[in-house]
Parts: sequence; structure tokens; C-alpha cells
Amino acid sequence: AVLNWEGDVLYVVESLAASYHANGVGVIKTEWNQWLDECYAAGCMVAWLPIKSEFASVYDNVAAADFYNSKIGLPYGWETTHSSWIDTVDGNWPPILNSYVVAPVFAILERFDATVHPWDVVKGFNVRLNTTDLTIVEIAELLPSLNMTFADLLAIPEQDEWLYDGESRYFCSGLIANIWEHA
Repeated sequence: AVLNWEGDVLYVVESLAASYHANGVGVIKTEWNQWLDECYAAGCMVAWLPIKSEFASVYDNVAAADFYNSKIGLPYGWETTHSSWIDTVDGNWPPILNSYVVAPVFAILERFDATVHPWDVVKGFNVRLNTTDLTIVEIAELLPSLNMTFADLLAIPEQDEWLYDGESRYFCSGLIANIWEHA
């Protein structure tokens, strides 16, 4: 979450997958006191981490507000979550997981319910491949013709201009990074 002043009002801006706030899920903006009360009521752990003074001195509250106010109401960015921690073919996977395990697991989950892709990550794969509505199996079948492996696909970094169902998508830290970039 990011704290940002708009005039005399301090807001918390965040992208939530599950909500403990009256404002719901996705990209939301909540007044500080309301946010704090709701966090305490939900038993959330809150840590205040101010940015360095050298960055705070160039942070533009108005530019930040212009950016995030244009994003309020967007759904949570499940489609982009994998790109937050997988950005190499094999360099940053947890010890018990690797790209060879992910595709078959997604395919099994998708077989149980074709309407629910695991974390909607398959939409992210379709965007990266410039395809539409391919299943994980269809994507796996397409990759060799593109001279790509599933690991190569997973390692393609998220691009700010990519749209999902016609809209931007932001997961929690992705939204924060974009706010800072625009501030």
C-alpha cells in the first residue's frame, strides 16, 4: 500500500485480492483512519516503511494521485502475479518448484474446471503470446513452434501497456511500483 496526501486528506491506495475493507477488492483508495480501523479489526499486521528522504523529496503527490485515481476500481491483477517473482528461466524458483512442474499442475487444475485458470495466470500467458483464450495445454502445444519452452514463457516480464480484458491489471506490489514510477 502507498500513503498519499490529496489536499488535507491522507489516503491509503492498494490492490487487494481479498478484502477486509468496506471498499472491496482490486485497486482501492481508503482514508487513512478508516483503513487503520479496518486493518486493526481484521487483525492485520501493519508496518510503516517510509521512503528515503532523497526519494521523498522528489515524490509528486499530485502525479501519484492522477495515476492511481485512474486505476481505482480495476480488478486485482492475478494475471500478472507470476511476473512479480519469475523473471529468469531458472534463477529464482523455490527449491521444490520449477517450470517443469508448473505447466502440468496448471493443466490438471484446468481440467477440473475449465472456467477457472489457476490465478488467471493463463490470461497472462495468452497476452505474452498475443493469443486469445488458449488453454494451458494449447499453449504448451504452441510453444515449440515459437522455439520457446514453458520456462521461457514464464520469464517474459510484464509490460505496463499490456491489457487484460481491455484493462490494466495490478497485483499489490505491481501497483505500488507503478505509483512510484508515476509520482
